[in-house]
Amino acid sequence: MKEKKPWEGVLAPSDIQLITIERIENIAQDIIEDDEWVNDSHSSIEHKGIKDGLNRLIKHLKQI
Repeated sequence: MKEKKPWEGVLAPSDIQLITIERIENIAQDIIEDDEWVNDSHSSIEHKGIKDGLNRLIKHLKQI
């Protein structure tokens, strides 16, 4: 019996979209630049973590 992939039966081929690294970079940059919600030391640290995580994601995707 053929093993089913987790996405089989959930996504139709028309639902699957390829996203370029450039598009991911643009989205990440928008998120990084959004700092209107940063208003104290706790949210500042959270924002720094988000930025670091997004930058690591971009770096890793470019290495693949």
